[in-house]
Amino acid sequence: MAARLLSSISLTDAILLVSSVWIAIHLVLTAYNVYLHPLRRYPGPKLAAASQLLNVYHVLRGDNCKWTAELHGKYGTVVRVGPNELSYISPSANQTIFGGRPKEDKVFEKNPVAYLQGK
Repeated sequence: MAARLLSSISLTDAILLVSSVWIAIHLVLTAYNVYLHPLRRYPGPKLAAASQLLNVYHVLRGDNCKWTAELHGKYGTVVRVGPNELSYISPSANQTIFGGRPKEDKVFEKNPVAYLQGK
């Protein structure tokens, strides 16, 4: 059945079908990135939230750092610069994001025997 259906489709119809499916998938992904994505509540340009095109444009122009600084001036300390990307300007964000060991933890000590065996 599927073979007969595929053999009856012309090349033009197949290209049109594949193109339509591709466009539909990208429209759904764009809508998801803007309205349903976990990062949707962070401020930033909607085009940056929808796709990487705006970010790639500024990287290729060589003004990505300037553009990001302008976004921080407009939107604040946290800005969504891509569908899966946030930019932080706050110095305390580094500790919050990447963590670190609490001050009460002991430092991991090296085994001196491992260094003696190399001599």
